[in-house]
Amino acid sequence: MIMNKKTKETIDYILNSPAMSLMIIVVLISSSILWNLSFCISNTIKKETIKLEQETKKGYYYLYEETAYNYDYIKVKLFNEKLKTSSLFDFYEINQQGIVVENIKSDIFIDTAHTNSVVVIKSARLSENVFADFNLEVEEGRIFTDEEYNLDMDSLVNRVKIPVLAGYKYMDYYKLGDKITSTNCFIKDGVKFDLEIVGFLKKDLFLPSGQGGKMLYDDYLIMPSYNFISSTFDGLVPDRFWAYVKTNGVIASSLDANQIESIISRLAGEVGIPSGIYKVIGADKVNSVYNDKNIIKIEEIFRNSSTLAIVFSTTIMSIFMFIAIKRRLKYYAIIFTNGYVHSDLLDIISMYPFLLCLISYIIGSLLSLFLLVSFEIDISIKSFIFLALYYFMMCVVSSFIAYNKVISSDLSVYLRKR
Repeated sequence: MIMNKKTKETIDYILNSPAMSLMIIVVLISSSILWNLSFCISNTIKKETIKLEQETKKGYYYLYEETAYNYDYIKVKLFNEKLKTSSLFDFYEINQQGIVVENIKSDIFIDTAHTNSVVVIKSARLSENVFADFNLEVEEGRIFTDEEYNLDMDSLVNRVKIPVLAGYKYMDYYKLGDKITSTNCFIKDGVKFDLEIVGFLKKDLFLPSGQGGKMLYDDYLIMPSYNFISSTFDGLVPDRFWAYVKTNGVIASSLDANQIESIISRLAGEVGIPSGIYKVIGADKVNSVYNDKNIIKIEEIFRNSSTLAIVFSTTIMSIFMFIAIKRRLKYYAIIFTNGYVHSDLLDIISMYPFLLCLISYIIGSLLSLFLLVSFEIDISIKSFIFLALYYFMMCVVSSFIAYNKVISSDLSVYLRKR
């Protein structure tokens, strides 16, 4: 009953001094938002910096098959699984392989390496992790879906269209939904199929070649690097195709070329592929923009801003608590004559900052979450937990300081004035 009375008296005091209470709440809400945004932005930049600093230590190498061997579907599949799951490097299926087409609207797409009578256009097959790790985006349309990485042989034989992505230069000659008829270079009997453009990649798309530089894919047609099928369909797809597409590509690692080649040879031997078949060339070191001092400075600014928010809110709370105590000394003198004891006084004093901090924390956290989600900033739970703990400690410390101020004051002066 007494606690309910204390709570009511605290709420009444907040309502009877709306200007001061509202000012404290506004300051605490603003400080909460500034702290959460600054902490989360700083944390996001820091994580990306660490991630990309690690990337700068990596070299890009090209894994290729130097010598032909007796291809075996099962061995190739097992070797690909070892390449993809290795903890010593990242493997990307990036394979340039021309496609024979019946016609093309511009010669800029023709692969000049082929001089025979058929029309061969520049094409590449990319694995799913290429899109994720190199942030490949489309200017129009969409990228491949997970299902489109599964090779549907029945559909291909029946000439159902298959999706492709076109480089930026294709936009001058084609539109979304256009089809290009081709002879399927990975089906033995040369079945024709339709390539449907489902998206146009953004301009200036470069990918590491692992041969001392990067390749521009603006005039390429991109196909999925298909997942292994459950059966060989009676040899309809040659094992040689799987070996080329799934075991040739780009490797990213902090190890040198000789170390990578030694590992590759060991992994190949584990699945029964003769040693010396695969070679590793190139060492294309990449520098990260996140090493820039300006980025580091920005991270420091946000980190310092979060600290400033805490210091500012503490200062404001201390000032207003001092003002509130000064204003209520007469009130505290009166309640002692009505049966209240020192523990009741501490409850009344502490309830004021606790209520204000609780209201401010809830509103500030909700607004912070809204802004973080809106601007797609990583949410750090640590930020909200730390702020809650800090507000709690601030209330405890300020309450005890205020309590000591009251009991050290001569409250009898106010009773005599009465």
